[in-house]
Amino acid sequence: MKRFKIVMYTCVLVTALSTLSLGQAVYGNIIGTVTDASGAAVPNAAVTITDLDRGQSYKITANASGNYEQTHFARWTLQNKCHGRRI
Repeated sequence: MKRFKIVMYTCVLVTALSTLSLGQAVYGNIIGTVTDASGAAVPNAAVTITDLDRGQSYKITANASGNYEQTHFARWTLQNKCHGRRI
């Protein structure tokens, strides 16, 4: 009976741990702040993120604090360019 309990607990543990591995994400996020040469934030800057492997570009705009975020990127080679003007 004791051996049966050990086998059952082991089966439950293996099953529980194997379901945890199914939740692994294969996507990532890019989060940044656009700043000028003096280190001040550049509000409303245009940010272009290009997937160099697929040739696809994502255009976003930084917020009033110069912060931007683009989510749900797969594992690719990315290039990030920012364009803004100081007002």
